[in-house]
Amino acid sequence: MNRFVKKLLARYVKYIEIIGYAFVILFIAGLVALSYIKAEDEFVNLNGKFEIPTEVIKFDRPHYIIVQLSDSNAVVNVNAPLFEITEDENFIADQTILNSLEQQSKTAKKVSRKNLENELNRIISDLVQKKYPYLEKSTVRSKISGDFIITDLENDFIPSNKVIGGVFDFENNLVRVTDFPADKRMKRKLKLGQTGIAALKLSPIESISLSVSLISLDEKEAIFQSTGISKEVKFKVAKYLCSNPNNNKIDANISVLVGWKSWMRLIWR
Repeated sequence: MNRFVKKLLARYVKYIEIIGYAFVILFIAGLVALSYIKAEDEFVNLNGKFEIPTEVIKFDRPHYIIVQLSDSNAVVNVNAPLFEITEDENFIADQTILNSLEQQSKTAKKVSRKNLENELNRIISDLVQKKYPYLEKSTVRSKISGDFIITDLENDFIPSNKVIGGVFDFENNLVRVTDFPADKRMKRKLKLGQTGIAALKLSPIESISLSVSLISLDEKEAIFQSTGISKEVKFKVAKYLCSNPNNNKIDANISVLVGWKSWMRLIWR
């Protein structure tokens, strides 16, 4: 080492030492900071079943709706009237004929067949004015509280065993999880009140997402619940359940937000 360098080091060694210590301190501080700076959210993925109390509406014999007593998408209570119906075969036959004649009358008017239109309208008028003094009627009432949703009703005639809708208690929905990850550390990260997203699988190509929160947790199961479900999502869920009346459960994939990962954790993982 030449003389000039020795003099330079001797003169500035104190400052070089300070700079060295400062660099070490800044490096350590940077590592600490990286341990506290959020890099990404951490999720636990679970598989469960979405369930809601459901009452589907169907009949084992053909029926006709005389009047609908509750609006679709309305929230109804137990024993609320939904429909007034009849299974009288003559009345059903007359109403079926009436619907057909009305369609024929519209067609006749469209093609300017005035005489045919008038004749059809005369028959229609007779059927409309026909009285049924001994018509047996019954009222369909809700057995549970919930959203009354009509999913498939083209007209007032209801064929036998056709599900036309139902009452769905969305307020008491839940997503039940009984199959936990093999890694026990993942389950230990679950805490009451944590939120996440549940993807409900309606078909191989369609799913819907619900915001959920963890409301119950023990060794055997975790239960999530969703609030503020939109009318669009309610209809899709109702449509699925009406298409599968013997199963009120929908497969759900749940991604639960359990915390976050720091940059340091990502660097060293």
